[in-house]
Amino acid sequence: MRQMPSLNMLRVFEEVARNRSFSQSALGLNVTQGAVKWLTQSIDSTCINSPDPG
Repeated sequence: MRQMPSLNMLRVFEEVARNRSFSQSALGLNVTQGAVKWLTQSIDSTCINSPDPG
């Protein structure tokens, strides 16, 4: 079964998509820019690069 991203990861992804900026997203989420980048990369490895179980 494929691992699903956490709700926090999805919140960060939505904020980055809306703002199109790691810096603005970090301000909106009250976290550092590094945290936003790290969570975005985690989403990428969790959802996009995970092998299809079929």
